[in-house]
Amino acid sequence: HAIGTYTAGGSLHGTLWRVIDTIGFEDSCLPQDEVARLFGAFADDCMDGVDAFLFVVKWGRFKPEHERALDAFASNAGEDALRHTLLVFTHCDVDNLDAILASDAAPKSLRERWLPRLAGAVG
Repeated sequence: HAIGTYTAGGSLHGTLWRVIDTIGFEDSCLPQDEVARLFGAFADDCMDGVDAFLFVVKWGRFKPEHERALDAFASNAGEDALRHTLLVFTHCDVDNLDAILASDAAPKSLRERWLPRLAGAVG
């Protein structure tokens, strides 16, 4: 399908939800200015604001391209948006994610540079 921003909505337990899937900053062959333009298109779908951003990474794969994507996200959405961002690990089957992320088992940049700036991490 075409590269862009996709919006879906619905109700769950009486609460209205809107999910917006935007273009990734590092997973496109488009020029960065076009990626930034397409990312910014989500603003039209959330005039009432955003409660949370989800940054999805496969468990065990936090790499320099993910850092570049978080840098680009912070540049485009603002540093404040990071405090509303959850790092979501897919394929994560660990008993104590918080302990692992706080240990030397997690990449140093993730531990020291990103986790303190994010709302949290789940997996």
